[in-house]
Amino acid sequence: MPQRPFSKRSVAFRAASAADRDTREVRLQQASSELDNGQHDSIRQAAAANNVPEASLRHRRQGHQPKVWAQNNQQRLTPTEELGLLESIRRRACSGFALTPALLREHASNIICSNPARCQAPDVTHTWLQAFLLQHPTIWSHWSRCLDNARLSGATETVIREWFIRLAEIMREYHVASTNVFNMDETGFMFGQAGSERIIVPSGKPAARYKAQPGTRESATIIECIGSGGQVLSLLIITKGRVHTVGEQQRMEGVPASWRFAKTNNGWTSHALGLKWLKTIFEPETRPSTPSTWRLLIIDGHKSHTSEPFLDLCWNRNIIPFLLPAHATHVMQPLDVSIFGPLLASVKRLISDAATHVSNIDKPMFVTMYAQAQEKVLTQARARKAFSDSGITLNPSANKVLDRLPGSGTWQHQQPLQERAVPNSWTVFETTVAVLAQEQDPREARKLGNSISQAHAQTEAALAASRVEVNLL
Repeated sequence: MPQRPFSKRSVAFRAASAADRDTREVRLQQASSELDNGQHDSIRQAAAANNVPEASLRHRRQGHQPKVWAQNNQQRLTPTEELGLLESIRRRACSGFALTPALLREHASNIICSNPARCQAPDVTHTWLQAFLLQHPTIWSHWSRCLDNARLSGATETVIREWFIRLAEIMREYHVASTNVFNMDETGFMFGQAGSERIIVPSGKPAARYKAQPGTRESATIIECIGSGGQVLSLLIITKGRVHTVGEQQRMEGVPASWRFAKTNNGWTSHALGLKWLKTIFEPETRPSTPSTWRLLIIDGHKSHTSEPFLDLCWNRNIIPFLLPAHATHVMQPLDVSIFGPLLASVKRLISDAATHVSNIDKPMFVTMYAQAQEKVLTQARARKAFSDSGITLNPSANKVLDRLPGSGTWQHQQPLQERAVPNSWTVFETTVAVLAQEQDPREARKLGNSISQAHAQTEAALAASRVEVNLL
């Protein structure tokens, strides 16, 4: 006697049975609808046309419920709650934050405890999770893939294109307006670190190349957020300590009243501060006039804004948290691409200017400098341009991001600079630079031009000196 391919107690058999049950239920509903529309003369014809048992269709027409629905009162979650949980799973997966089995059971427990009458029920176990997965074949559990660090790098064309495809899909699905896309990130600043700049010093004196800076080792973490419509949200400044004092606040000049301050033991952000930023800054400052309008928040994988309370609050307030690929924020994130670089350079210039008359920069002085730099750099126009430079528009495109990857464009097909012949006359030199300016990066053409110009001038000077010596002889 041939054996069954699967035991009735096996997971494979139960999954196949659940799929058959759902398919049969769809056919029963279709047959009942066709009867209501008059497409068949009898229940027997409708059952035969849709390949369902006549008795089942007859019972359904008499008001009998499916066996699964009749046992709803014995389930841990109601059908409506299960549909909500399925939608949460789908949302988390499409935004890059897939739930683990433990987190899924925690979500189910939270839903159950939201009803005080059921809060004393036993905890949701692995058995319930297995039954839930069998009952809903549209979701499944599998192992995440672990890759080497080199392969995990997000700055690849395939990963970037797939991310932009998902971004376009989720913006269409939730009808996210082009002005309701935001990007938040944190960056660190050291109070006394000035930037490098070009200086004029005597030749042959290496020590003259060094420049004084305050050298204060204290640092701050700043959470910035910008919007694709030019929005510049209030920031949160986190420093090391216990309490933000009124005396510090009074010594700050030109600081907007909407800025928030916080203290931690190490001056870094945390789960609690990430949640505080979302509740007190982002949500109220970006809240649309229509509550049903969705916002999209682009974030990286930092733990402070990927915690469960943070993500849950986002979805509860119609905010879609959208995760950037790992190791690709330097070419994809609007704040990294167009904002943080100029902002850091502006702050360092102010620190360099202050180094001539102060030996130490404290928190109030640094915040004052940062306010001056932000007012100058972080304008509405630059915020809009940051999203445009990152390809995040109404129709997202990966082309601008891919152009910033090493080896993109025509660079890799061009001849190395050292292989080009050095012009032997000024006319040939000008022609060479003109050609380079058209077919290669203009900045490199200017660099090459300056080098050749200096070499040509030195050669001409040497020839002139030789002529003078010959004439004297």
